[in-house]
Amino acid sequence: MSVPLYVSYVLHSGAAVGGWQHSDMVTELKISFVYNTAILWDHGISTYLDSHLNGSIYPTQMRINDQGQLVVRFRTVAGFHGQYILESRELKKMSYVTSEEQPELTFTLRLIRKDTTYSEAQQEWEFASDVAVKDYSGTYRIHLVPCTVREGAEFSEPMRCTPQEPVPFELPIHFQQVSDPVPTRFSLDTHFHITRRRDLWLRQEPDQQQAAADDVDVSFVRGDKIYGKIMISPLQSLGHSFALFIEKCFLCTGVDGYIPRYDPDKEDYGCIAHSENLRYVIKIIDKEAPSTASAQLHEALFNATLVSDSRDADLAAIKNDPGADGFYFLSDPLFRVASGTLWFIHCIYTLRGKDGGSVGGSKRFGKRHVHFSSAGTPDPDSGLERYLSRRSVLHEAESIGKNGRGTNMHQIVLSDALQSTWTYQSDGAVDSSTELPWLVAPCVLVAALLVGVGITVAICRKRRSSASLAASGNHTVTVCCTGSGKSRVCASGYVPNTEFAGTEV
Repeated sequence: MSVPLYVSYVLHSGAAVGGWQHSDMVTELKISFVYNTAILWDHGISTYLDSHLNGSIYPTQMRINDQGQLVVRFRTVAGFHGQYILESRELKKMSYVTSEEQPELTFTLRLIRKDTTYSEAQQEWEFASDVAVKDYSGTYRIHLVPCTVREGAEFSEPMRCTPQEPVPFELPIHFQQVSDPVPTRFSLDTHFHITRRRDLWLRQEPDQQQAAADDVDVSFVRGDKIYGKIMISPLQSLGHSFALFIEKCFLCTGVDGYIPRYDPDKEDYGCIAHSENLRYVIKIIDKEAPSTASAQLHEALFNATLVSDSRDADLAAIKNDPGADGFYFLSDPLFRVASGTLWFIHCIYTLRGKDGGSVGGSKRFGKRHVHFSSAGTPDPDSGLERYLSRRSVLHEAESIGKNGRGTNMHQIVLSDALQSTWTYQSDGAVDSSTELPWLVAPCVLVAALLVGVGITVAICRKRRSSASLAASGNHTVTVCCTGSGKSRVCASGYVPNTEFAGTEV
């Protein structure tokens, strides 16, 4: 849900009527929540196995910590004489947690407290993911080791019990990280959109609900161009009195699912600084110093281009919109890294009034350049380069959020699906950036085959009676050609299937 926030800045001014003037602004607070598993908290979850070692677990708390890791607390009630234990070193049995949807995700399970009894003993547990991921939704299996005692046995510490095979419990969780990777005070309340569709990218001042819908499930396949746009939020009602200029853009990917964030107060610098949590940091765009940007990754070119530097004739919609700026680059280099890698794009930009300077006003930041290698990491043997890189990042961070300088970040989702055949332009034409010469030969062959079939049918018809000829007209083979360059075989009375109309391939 979106909650509108209305803010008025009131200041004293001798030039204003009454001695005071005000500036009204509007923004949105986005809140996302899911609550559909309340029954689990009241009635608990039993094991799905038919076993005399039954029991129940009751979720008590779910949260995401400051490192972006999932933390779940639950209590157990044993349905046998004994308790659950973390591990039995003698029998090499251990309690553990797994994720059905993300098998590579590992967890640390610990026992917080327990009852001093063997009869329906209650225990409190906590498990946390070892790494951070964006979406924790799925089914989690909690495998607990029962340790049984004979009936009437007195509780003792350490426990004297017999470990059994682990018993599984299934816990469904729907939990996503929805917090903004960049606080509003640093993003200057801008919107960052990426898309694979050029027509959406060129759309001027899109409806915010439609823009948000376009951002859902956006993924890129090998061969796609990634189109990015940063724009001033229309809710600020600034009109065309402010202009936005992109200065730099970085790509990065985390180690073991780490999700970068930008918050200098917590020493989080997103993609603009090297850290032990980032595997790649690559600067692909630098308006003031293009030579310091990396042109490739693993011998695959980015061809990263700012709208202001592009000669494409159809970019007038973005160039003429002072409240937006954009860029595009090839996705191919991102696929040169291991499958499943999470990529992020992080841009720095300037937002200022038309009367308060132009893009040239950002030249005071022009000397803050760091050179990155094509692999995205400076020479590890150069202590001086690491020092200069760190110092440059600190200078960069000091200016962001002040004097109209902002930053924003967006995740890039890659898909291993087959490459799309084409991308539609806003006017319905095929994107000139995608070549389709391979479609011509199949179409010609199909057409030639159908012509041959037609000639054969015509010869046969001449040998038939006129009545038979008339009857055969209801089953004519027809080639239906579409405006997209495709052809298909239709029969008279053919009714096209519109179920998938409008679906992008």
